[in-house]
Amino acid sequence: MTIPLDAKERFEAVLREEDLADRSVFDAPGFFDELPLYSRYRQVSFLGRYGNVNELLLELSLGYLQSIVERRRSNAACFAAITVLDHHDAEFLVPHIFLCNGWLNRRLKRLRLRPPTSSFAKSVGQFLRRTHFSSEFAAAQDRITPPGDVRVFLAHRHAPGKHIVALASLVQMLAAASRVASVD
Repeated sequence: MTIPLDAKERFEAVLREEDLADRSVFDAPGFFDELPLYSRYRQVSFLGRYGNVNELLLELSLGYLQSIVERRRSNAACFAAITVLDHHDAEFLVPHIFLCNGWLNRRLKRLRLRPPTSSFAKSVGQFLRRTHFSSEFAAAQDRITPPGDVRVFLAHRHAPGKHIVALASLVQMLAAASRVASVD
């Protein structure tokens, strides 16, 4: 899907409103957070003029994530993703930037990811397949989110650069750490 330049510019204005335009903050040593990319539906409702708001939000969010990863200079291992939560009564998806810069085993040890199984996670996967990022990103569902809630992670299929951890690699790393912890 091709997103018009004016839609991209308006989305960038939303990121500025949310103090997320400076991508260098995500490169700070030890940075670890999950931040929503917008706070009010009215901020992104303009996307309805261009097509499906949720699909466009995912496309723009993945582009934003890609721009963060491309500017990264830190030597710490980093896991970067877009997350979305299933808010049953939400007007639109609310993408979050999820970034863990360093100490992945310790900080993400409780995270358990699996292939999408819920209808929400599968629908997010379908949105992903319709973006031009479909070959670069994969979807996984968090297994420890409280029952009834679903959190979906969209992260790189393959490490796009040095020190960026791909989704499958993170899943393997966390599973191995979990096995070691259960033996101890």
